[in-house]
Amino acid sequence: MSNSSKSKNDNLDLKYLQVFEYGNKKNNKIILFIHGFYTDHRCFEPIYEVLSKTHKCICFNLPGCGNDPNIKYPTKYLSLEAMAKLITKYIIENDLKNFVLIGHSLGAAISVLINKELKNTRIKNLILLAPYSLASIPSVIDKVFMFNIKNQNQFVKLQNNLFVDYRNALKKVGRSEEEYFKEFIDFDKRNHKYVFHILIKLTHLISLKNLNDSYKFIKIPTHVFLGKKDKLVDFYIVGRYLSTQVGDNVEIYPYNNCGHAFFIENHEQFIKDIRKIIKNEKK
Repeated sequence: MSNSSKSKNDNLDLKYLQVFEYGNKKNNKIILFIHGFYTDHRCFEPIYEVLSKTHKCICFNLPGCGNDPNIKYPTKYLSLEAMAKLITKYIIENDLKNFVLIGHSLGAAISVLINKELKNTRIKNLILLAPYSLASIPSVIDKVFMFNIKNQNQFVKLQNNLFVDYRNALKKVGRSEEEYFKEFIDFDKRNHKYVFHILIKLTHLISLKNLNDSYKFIKIPTHVFLGKKDKLVDFYIVGRYLSTQVGDNVEIYPYNNCGHAFFIENHEQFIKDIRKIIKNEKK
């Protein structure tokens, strides 16, 4: 990356990016995970628990989504662009190359921006899970207030918009509903004021234009996973949009009878698909 590109990120402090590594730290086969809105890196736990046996898995808690109550996030870190630049700085300072980048929803949009920052270099495979984009705005806009949870009934309503059958999905990965609800409430207490700053910035016209341009910029192998029953990222609308924007570089992976969190709902198939991509096999 050019010196001018590096200098853009010099004023960003990596202390606002929490980093978690799983697997052999000396392993040069690396997968990066970027989580979505109103969650943290633990959403990928059933995935990195398996993939860390063969790869070093590096996960982030994005600014405003941390688990350390002592970290106070400046608002300048709470935009898609700032998060992308912060992770880009981490990638460059740690000289990460030839890695797989997996992002979900908000994290997928950040992954697309990171690829543009890196000018289609360093990333071997770009894997976008239910990616946030200009095309997903109509489905998202009327559901954002569901994240303002006051009780368990509201929590269940939110989960029913993320999963087709969230209780069954939790059972598949060995999680209890009580544990999952407690994690959400603890997260909300720490980060509520930050994630709504993030939400506001998600809809800025300049941010949406930058994101749209970044999708068009993609020249590397890109794999897009979509749940056919996703209520936030419409399978057909977003699938057509990405096929148009990214063109021949994109491959779509449809997940039947799954919602926004299909990588939990059908995590065994998801892991198989990721392994095939990593091995450069066809699905």
